[in-house]
Amino acid sequence: MSTQGAVLGSDGPQGREAWSPAAFYRDSLRLGISSYATLFYDAMDNLRDKHLTRLAVGGFLSWDRLVVKCAHSYFNALEIFFEHSFFLSAAYNLNRLHAGVDLRYFRSGITISNERVNSYQGGLSVVIFTRHVSLSLSSPSLIYTSDDTHHKASRVIKAGIHSSPNVFGSQGIIFEIEPQIDRPVRMTIAQEYSFSSQVSISFAVSGNPTQISLGITVTPGILTSAVSLVNHTELGWSKGVAVDYYR
Repeated sequence: MSTQGAVLGSDGPQGREAWSPAAFYRDSLRLGISSYATLFYDAMDNLRDKHLTRLAVGGFLSWDRLVVKCAHSYFNALEIFFEHSFFLSAAYNLNRLHAGVDLRYFRSGITISNERVNSYQGGLSVVIFTRHVSLSLSSPSLIYTSDDTHHKASRVIKAGIHSSPNVFGSQGIIFEIEPQIDRPVRMTIAQEYSFSSQVSISFAVSGNPTQISLGITVTPGILTSAVSLVNHTELGWSKGVAVDYYR
């Protein structure tokens, strides 16, 4: 959350997160479990006792050259709208080239109605790892189908450059292109710096719309915990907390 997906440090949690593409994973760990909770934006004057929240849990398995990730998240908007999303990703490691398939299933609806909408997405992710930088290219919705025939998924393409950990930390930049909208290009720049093997801070800024995020990650042992804040210039602050286990 705090780097908005732009940092892929090989010794950090970003590539291990269960909801990121399996192709982004580059580590020697064999098993991981991730969870997070996010409270979106500031309370509205007319609905101060209602919130926009997301809860997620998932994990990954890695053996030989194959990585598999799966995750489930639940989104609740003001106790009016809800969405369950399921994520399954598998990638194969060809030394410096990681290529994977990403599948998503969404089930959403209005809480006071029995009607539900089922949607399916299929995408691809490719990452080229070198000694100093990594190059990523992904598109989450190359294939899309839905019960709602009036809704069409936007075709989004993401391209990124991510540095390996260095004396200044880890850096990353992502260009996100969504041709169907009026302002189709979005850029995100992120920085992560580790004070030690147990404590790191991160920062990111993106445009269209403007968002600024910051966070701190602590790894006291086998658990990793992180706290993040994200500010949307029009909607306000989001707060998130994550706890991960790796072995």
